[in-house]
Amino acid sequence: MFNILGQVAVIIALISNSLCVFAQSEREYNDSLRKVAQQQIVELQSSFLIVRLDSKSEQIEYYIKHENHSAAQSLKESTDNFNAKIIEGMRASFQFCPVYFMDSKDTPKLMEAKLNEITFYSDDLLKDPTIHPPKNSTYFIGEYSFTKDENMKVDSTEYYGSNNLGVPALVIMDQHLNQLKRPFPYYCKFSSKLLNLNKLKGKILKWNSKLNNYYSMNNKKLE
Repeated sequence: MFNILGQVAVIIALISNSLCVFAQSEREYNDSLRKVAQQQIVELQSSFLIVRLDSKSEQIEYYIKHENHSAAQSLKESTDNFNAKIIEGMRASFQFCPVYFMDSKDTPKLMEAKLNEITFYSDDLLKDPTIHPPKNSTYFIGEYSFTKDENMKVDSTEYYGSNNLGVPALVIMDQHLNQLKRPFPYYCKFSSKLLNLNKLKGKILKWNSKLNNYYSMNNKKLE
């Protein structure tokens, strides 16, 4: 009887100890995320954001190659309309840091930090060779995509890990295409299927306010 009670006591002690270790590890992990996010919000505010716009160029070229010109024209018009709304929405409501827009097909140059070889978009969605971001060592990347499982890792332009996709949103990533993590307010949620420009401007304005508030709260901590 005493033997059994002793064994139970040992098991309870081991479980209790494991729970304490887990709780401590979780606290340390969350503290680490907070410190990284604090640093990133300050860096973003003092640098700039490059938004990758998907021009669907490969799909359009495929349609043209197979002489499906109506499909190519339809896709181009819908894609240009969507990208133009993102540019207009960001220009109207996002003032947290400077923003530049590029074609996602130039991502290989972006990954090599060859910004001088990228032709950026004007506010009219036209390639403008006179647009040049500052020669900062630090900048961030944005794109319209799905939020990813925050435990996922990235290898070049391909994510691996959990296949769980989150919500459709304009997300912020670091220079290596790693999606930022909470508590950083790293995304603005909206659906491309129901994209009303005024609603988009409102959503981006709220996002901009969240970024400003998070910056104000954490910049003082780093001073």
